[in-house]
Amino acid sequence: MKISIVIPTTNRKIELKKSIDAYLEQTYQDFEILVMDNASSDGTNKLMEEYCSKDNRIRYFYFHENLFFTSFNIGVWNSTGDIIWVCDDDSNPRDKDCFEKIINIFIENTDIHIVGTENIEVLSGNKVWHWHPVNVDKINVPKEGYKTNTFHGTGAAVRKEVFNEIGGFWGFGFEENDFSTRAIIKGFNIAYFPNIVTLHFNSPKMRIPEDRWLHMTTQFVKYNFKYFKFFKAYFRVFLPLIFELLKAIYFRFRILTIITAIFSWHYHSLFMNLKDHIPIPKNKINEITFGISPTKSLVKYIKFKFSNSKQ
Repeated sequence: MKISIVIPTTNRKIELKKSIDAYLEQTYQDFEILVMDNASSDGTNKLMEEYCSKDNRIRYFYFHENLFFTSFNIGVWNSTGDIIWVCDDDSNPRDKDCFEKIINIFIENTDIHIVGTENIEVLSGNKVWHWHPVNVDKINVPKEGYKTNTFHGTGAAVRKEVFNEIGGFWGFGFEENDFSTRAIIKGFNIAYFPNIVTLHFNSPKMRIPEDRWLHMTTQFVKYNFKYFKFFKAYFRVFLPLIFELLKAIYFRFRILTIITAIFSWHYHSLFMNLKDHIPIPKNKINEITFGISPTKSLVKYIKFKFSNSKQ
């Protein structure tokens, strides 16, 4: 089985080099690396010329504008592997036998289609990002892993057939949730393996800009109203959006940004339900939500951020 590592990047030459070097040290060597450069101007092209001249498994795609996750999707469609490795340009496997473990999981478990890994935020004091919805035994991990409803985008393995069936990512922001929900609806299974670890070299503390906040909150609304009935979606987003408004006030976001956000939330709550609504089958609800509301997830997120601020 061949692995295709698809890396979208923008002006992160140093981080990208660190990631590529880590992949080249993997014990499992049947892979290719596709670097999707979204208009970098920091010399990434020169770096990639060097890599491509030395290793024909590495391919480089340059775009004259930032295509965000469209570039990732282009990478997937141009890949030749059986497995797609989903990652960031500033993340890489911790252990050299990561891909070897991934391949063994897929060979031994033909009913597993997506493998989610443990995520460690290196620049936040090596904190574990507890994205899995419930607590599990991370020491004695069963050979089939743990059933889950999503994965972390800094390190995950997806059978190519999943992309062929449901398409690629919808864009930046809750892209893993949207992709996972579509996959589960189609009957694909996602498993979490906390014994396979991905290192992420970007601190969540850095993520405060207004444009990111506006985009992410809008994507949160779009996701919920895309899949849940109107009133169900409304109650799922209400308290988290109140928190986001308080956060915007605390960080002194511009009034125009806040007004734009409120308008965007209302617009997309109607638009997604009227035109792009994909109802979740009743027999898939628990598999997709794990019975956990966005409010509970919000509390978990706040605890993680608060613990980081104490370091």
